[in-house]
Amino acid sequence: MKFIKIIKFWFINARYHSLIQSFWAGMVSICIALNNTNFNIINAFLALIGVLFAHLSINLLDDYFDYKLGSVEKRKELKGNIRSGKCIYLENGKATTKELFACASCFGLIALLIGFYLFLQTGMPVIFITLIALILGYFYSAPPFKLSYRGMGEIIVGLMFGPLLMNGIYYCSTKTFDFQLILISFAIASLVTNILYVHSIMDEKADKAVNKKTLAVILKSKTLKLIALVFFAIYPYWIIMTGIFEYNLPKLLLFSFLTIPLTFVLIKFMVEFMDEKLKNHQPKFWMGKMEQWERIKSIGIDWFMIRWFLARNIMTFFSIIICSAYIVTAIN
Repeated sequence: MKFIKIIKFWFINARYHSLIQSFWAGMVSICIALNNTNFNIINAFLALIGVLFAHLSINLLDDYFDYKLGSVEKRKELKGNIRSGKCIYLENGKATTKELFACASCFGLIALLIGFYLFLQTGMPVIFITLIALILGYFYSAPPFKLSYRGMGEIIVGLMFGPLLMNGIYYCSTKTFDFQLILISFAIASLVTNILYVHSIMDEKADKAVNKKTLAVILKSKTLKLIALVFFAIYPYWIIMTGIFEYNLPKLLLFSFLTIPLTFVLIKFMVEFMDEKLKNHQPKFWMGKMEQWERIKSIGIDWFMIRWFLARNIMTFFSIIICSAYIVTAIN
């Protein structure tokens, strides 16, 4: 029982709820791979499990280096900062930085062991993809590069959770690469980037205070921020449309356009935020699941979470539709 409690403790600290991003990106890869005659279901899901553990490891490493760099302490001093509770398990003495680094290393080691097995099963491309992901993931917050502090955080996350993750899982599943998968991986990358970008717009003041250059900090004017937001939100639909009419993607992917109303709502809500005209929005059933809403309201972060949930749910619904389209295609 004690072991289970320890595992649960670290999964919570590693922000397991964020796994939905890597899970659905991976599931899209697997569903597209179903249409390949070389599809290996065991390798597919082993690769997905490896990705999920790598994601948890990166989250913990981000906490570790943010805490070591002092940005967590600085954020606490900022009134209304959404991430003022970050690393609270370190501040309240429930864990030490050594334990944090050890757990991050354990999660990372599990991912690497799975990756090594898949390398033996499929070949060298797994090593190259894993190595690139390892470097980007580690140096996302780690010195000397601190990539997320130098305006590259959003793009790196999009690259890792889009082309790297998805092509890696697809290759492990089929021992091949596929142009349709590559095309769709950029659509997913854009939606994942949008989740982080929405977050960074709302956390801009805190990021500035800790000298963290996010894309929102770099794009100083409201106009530029809005242009970037619209691009990340709309680009996936352009990829799908182009892919259907130019590269023979399944026409069933047109159902992904059902998520456009949610995209427009998100843009509207973000414009309100940037104009400092926050309204008391309430979740609607068609916006998707928004966990623990009453608790979120009680601690006064509903203005933040409804926008973050929307960005996340758009990516989730978009991915589910793509998965469904390729499952139907495989069956037929």
